[in-house]
Amino acid sequence: MFTMCQTSKNRRVYHRLVFCMSVSDLMYSFAVFLSTWPMPPESGAWGAVGNKSTCIAQGFFVQLGLLVPMYNACLAVNYLLVIKYEWSESRVQRVEPWMHFLTISLCTGFAISSVPLDLYNPANLWCWISAFDGRGKGAYYFQWGFFYIPLWTIVAFVSYAMFQVYRKVRSHEDNINVCGTLSNNKKMRKHRKSQKVATQAFLYIGAFYVTWIFGTVNRLIITIDHEIVITPLLILQSFFTPLQGFLNFLVYVRPRYSNYKSLNRNFTCPLAVKAILPCWSYSHSSNSLEETTDEAEKSGPTDKSGPTVEVGQMRPIQQTQQGESFGFANQDPKNAYQSEDPNIAPVAPRADSLPTVVDEDSVKIE
Repeated sequence: MFTMCQTSKNRRVYHRLVFCMSVSDLMYSFAVFLSTWPMPPESGAWGAVGNKSTCIAQGFFVQLGLLVPMYNACLAVNYLLVIKYEWSESRVQRVEPWMHFLTISLCTGFAISSVPLDLYNPANLWCWISAFDGRGKGAYYFQWGFFYIPLWTIVAFVSYAMFQVYRKVRSHEDNINVCGTLSNNKKMRKHRKSQKVATQAFLYIGAFYVTWIFGTVNRLIITIDHEIVITPLLILQSFFTPLQGFLNFLVYVRPRYSNYKSLNRNFTCPLAVKAILPCWSYSHSSNSLEETTDEAEKSGPTDKSGPTVEVGQMRPIQQTQQGESFGFANQDPKNAYQSEDPNIAPVAPRADSLPTVVDEDSVKIE
């Protein structure tokens, strides 16, 4: 959200999707944070000081939390189009309105339709779709139809999309001929890069699973037997459910943190935190990098004997007809930089272009 608001240079498809996902996650996390407070006292829940209206309001925003995984799916579509199918930014922008329309209309449709059906009632940890005091008939089926079935359909799709993106990265590395014959050292570096890309992809998927697995199992048990309440499972659900944004952030900064640690002998945790936090990084470097990227995109083809980017520099890989680099794992595909932002996994160029060999320790444009 900070990056999106800071400068118009960052307002691309990726940034708009991340911004919408962050706003959705903020609304959902706040609704979940209220816990039992909005419940009416007659629910018997500890700390319940609300009424029917506050319970409905909380349930509405909890249900609207489906926006978060839906925008995760939109990001997966973005990566799939840009990396696997090699769409340009302008082409992706033409389908972006449909992403927002389908996501918002579907999620708000589920949330609004639950109000006249009297589905929002006290549901253990917070108000949501539940049966209570004669209200919410068939609530357990609506829980699955309005939330958990769409949720795990999204999880399956995101898993598939990330797998396809990784296959594309790997196929480029295996098939492209880099300046004739690759040395064994370069082959090892390419293999190591593929492993790091795969690690990031599966960490994002893992964060997705960890966030929602406990709530899914809990609802499955309650659907089978309404009287069963497993307290440890409820505690795990209440702890992990609001953490999706935080877990995604940890996955995002993990490679940057590791890279900073490996490149700095005087490593300290406070300095590392300042280096890896997006607000700090963007406030010191984002504008100049974006401007350099824009100039590079307008400059046209470059000479084959391009520059070598040394460790620690913050120069973007020029996206020209001779070599293209795309981001991966929750990073803008159009902004692939050197190891200063090691969360990026550059991909080898198309078959009709000169190759770009990349490593987290160095970037070289042949």
